[in-house]
Amino acid sequence: MSIFADINLLFEKREQAKIVLEALSVEAMERDRSRLLLKTRGNELLMGFEAKDKGALRAALNSYLRLVKTADSVL
Repeated sequence: MSIFADINLLFEKREQAKIVLEALSVEAMERDRSRLLLKTRGNELLMGFEAKDKGALRAALNSYLRLVKTADSVL
């Protein structure tokens, strides 16, 4: 059984979404208990999470959203 979560983040500019996507792509690899799919659509960053259990989903969400916040603050 898998658990899914989709998060769409809206940035002011398309370039910002692309920069954050590139920054996260380095970290977005399939792990033992979760994986992340990333893409942009205009100025949106689309994040698709899949995890084997609630704990893995929560950990992935916390990690990647913290990275998004850091990348956004640098911009």
